[in-house]
Amino acid sequence: MSELQNKEYPSVREMSDDQRISIVKDIFASVTDRYDFLNRFLSGRRDVAWRKRTVQEMNFFNTNRFLDVATGTGDLALDCANTYPDVIVTGVDFVHEMVDKGIEKVSNQHLTDRDTPFIFTGPKNPL
Repeated sequence: MSELQNKEYPSVREMSDDQRISIVKDIFASVTDRYDFLNRFLSGRRDVAWRKRTVQEMNFFNTNRFLDVATGTGDLALDCANTYPDVIVTGVDFVHEMVDKGIEKVSNQHLTDRDTPFIFTGPKNPL
Protein backbone atom coordinates (compact mmCIF):
# COMPACT_ATOMS: atom_id res chain seq x y z
CA MET A 1 0.00 0.00 0.00
CA SER A 2 2.81 2.44 0.81
CA GLU A 3 4.11 1.82 -2.70
CA LEU A 4 0.85 3.23 -4.07
CA GLN A 5 0.95 6.19 -1.72
CA ASN A 6 4.42 7.16 -2.94
CA LYS A 7 3.55 6.83 -6.60
CA GLU A 8 2.93 10.03 -8.50
CA TYR A 9 -0.05 9.98 -10.84
CA PRO A 10 -1.11 12.50 -13.46
CA SER A 11 -4.45 14.24 -13.16
CA VAL A 12 -7.38 11.94 -13.94
CA ARG A 13 -8.25 14.20 -16.88
CA GLU A 14 -4.78 13.63 -18.33
CA MET A 15 -4.79 9.84 -17.91
CA SER A 16 -5.32 7.37 -20.69
CA ASP A 17 -7.84 4.56 -20.26
CA ASP A 18 -4.96 2.12 -19.78
CA GLN A 19 -3.54 4.28 -16.97
CA ARG A 20 -6.92 4.42 -15.21
CA ILE A 21 -7.31 0.65 -15.48
CA SER A 22 -3.79 0.15 -14.18
CA ILE A 23 -4.46 2.32 -11.12
CA VAL A 24 -7.66 0.43 -10.29
CA LYS A 25 -5.79 -2.87 -10.62
CA ASP A 26 -2.98 -1.53 -8.39
CA ILE A 27 -5.45 -0.47 -5.72
CA PHE A 28 -7.27 -3.81 -5.59
CA ALA A 29 -4.01 -5.77 -5.79
CA SER A 30 -2.70 -3.80 -2.81
CA VAL A 31 -5.70 -4.64 -0.58
CA THR A 32 -6.27 -8.26 -1.62
CA ASP A 33 -5.22 -9.75 1.73
CA ARG A 34 -7.47 -7.31 3.63
CA TYR A 35 -10.31 -7.14 1.09
CA ASP A 36 -12.72 -9.54 2.81
CA PHE A 37 -12.15 -7.91 6.21
CA LEU A 38 -12.64 -4.43 4.75
CA ASN A 39 -15.80 -5.55 2.97
CA ARG A 40 -17.29 -6.90 6.22
CA PHE A 41 -16.10 -3.97 8.33
CA LEU A 42 -17.10 -1.14 6.01
CA SER A 43 -20.53 -2.64 5.29
CA GLY A 44 -21.20 -3.56 8.92
CA ARG A 45 -21.41 -7.20 7.74
CA ARG A 46 -24.35 -6.26 5.48
CA ASP A 47 -22.40 -7.77 2.58
CA VAL A 48 -23.07 -11.21 4.07
CA ALA A 49 -26.83 -10.60 4.14
CA TRP A 50 -26.79 -9.07 0.65
CA ARG A 51 -25.02 -12.12 -0.77
CA LYS A 52 -27.33 -14.52 1.04
CA ARG A 53 -30.37 -12.70 -0.35
CA THR A 54 -28.86 -12.57 -3.84
CA VAL A 55 -28.15 -16.31 -3.82
CA GLN A 56 -31.68 -17.08 -2.58
CA GLU A 57 -33.15 -15.06 -5.47
CA MET A 58 -31.07 -16.78 -8.17
CA ASN A 59 -32.90 -18.62 -10.94
CA PHE A 60 -30.85 -20.58 -13.43
CA PHE A 61 -33.70 -21.55 -15.75
CA ASN A 62 -32.28 -24.36 -17.89
CA THR A 63 -28.63 -23.32 -17.91
CA ASN A 64 -27.43 -24.32 -14.44
CA ARG A 65 -24.61 -21.81 -14.93
CA PHE A 66 -23.54 -18.77 -12.95
CA LEU A 67 -21.01 -16.18 -14.11
CA ASP A 68 -19.70 -13.79 -11.47
CA VAL A 69 -18.01 -10.90 -13.27
CA ALA A 70 -15.68 -8.74 -11.14
CA THR A 71 -15.81 -11.53 -8.57
CA GLY A 72 -13.04 -10.11 -6.38
CA THR A 73 -12.09 -12.83 -3.91
CA GLY A 74 -15.14 -14.83 -4.95
CA ASP A 75 -17.54 -14.62 -2.02
CA LEU A 76 -20.70 -14.49 -4.18
CA ALA A 77 -19.44 -17.26 -6.48
CA LEU A 78 -18.53 -19.38 -3.44
CA ASP A 79 -21.93 -18.83 -1.82
CA CYS A 80 -23.60 -19.85 -5.09
CA ALA A 81 -21.43 -22.97 -5.40
CA ASN A 82 -22.11 -23.99 -1.80
CA THR A 83 -25.86 -23.42 -2.13
CA TYR A 84 -26.36 -24.95 -5.58
CA PRO A 85 -24.00 -27.94 -5.99
CA ASP A 86 -25.29 -28.73 -9.51
CA VAL A 87 -24.56 -25.27 -10.88
CA ILE A 88 -21.43 -24.61 -12.94
CA VAL A 89 -19.89 -21.53 -11.32
CA THR A 90 -17.38 -19.25 -13.03
CA GLY A 91 -15.77 -16.30 -11.28
CA VAL A 92 -13.73 -13.80 -13.30
CA ASP A 93 -11.78 -10.72 -12.31
CA PHE A 94 -9.11 -8.60 -13.98
CA VAL A 95 -6.95 -8.40 -10.85
CA HIS A 96 -4.78 -11.51 -10.69
CA GLU A 97 -4.16 -11.18 -6.94
CA MET A 98 -7.93 -11.30 -6.32
CA VAL A 99 -8.26 -14.35 -8.58
CA ASP A 100 -5.43 -16.08 -6.71
CA LYS A 101 -7.18 -15.40 -3.38
CA GLY A 102 -10.43 -16.77 -4.82
CA ILE A 103 -8.68 -19.93 -6.01
CA GLU A 104 -7.22 -20.36 -2.51
CA LYS A 105 -10.71 -20.02 -0.99
CA VAL A 106 -12.12 -22.58 -3.47
CA SER A 107 -9.44 -25.03 -2.41
CA ASN A 108 -9.97 -24.33 1.32
CA GLN A 109 -13.69 -25.04 0.93
CA HIS A 110 -12.97 -28.26 -1.02
CA LEU A 111 -14.99 -27.02 -3.98
CA THR A 112 -12.37 -28.39 -6.36
CA ASP A 113 -13.87 -31.83 -5.61
CA ARG A 114 -17.28 -30.89 -7.06
CA ASP A 115 -18.82 -32.90 -9.88
CA THR A 116 -19.59 -29.62 -11.66
CA PRO A 117 -16.70 -27.28 -12.42
CA PHE A 118 -15.84 -24.25 -10.36
CA ILE A 119 -13.70 -22.04 -12.55
CA PHE A 120 -11.81 -18.99 -11.31
CA THR A 121 -9.94 -17.00 -13.90
CA GLY A 122 -8.47 -13.67 -14.90
CA PRO A 123 -7.40 -12.23 -18.24
CA LYS A 124 -4.77 -14.05 -20.27
CA ASN A 125 -3.09 -10.80 -21.29
CA PRO A 126 -3.18 -8.36 -18.37
CA LEU A 127 -2.62 -4.67 -19.05
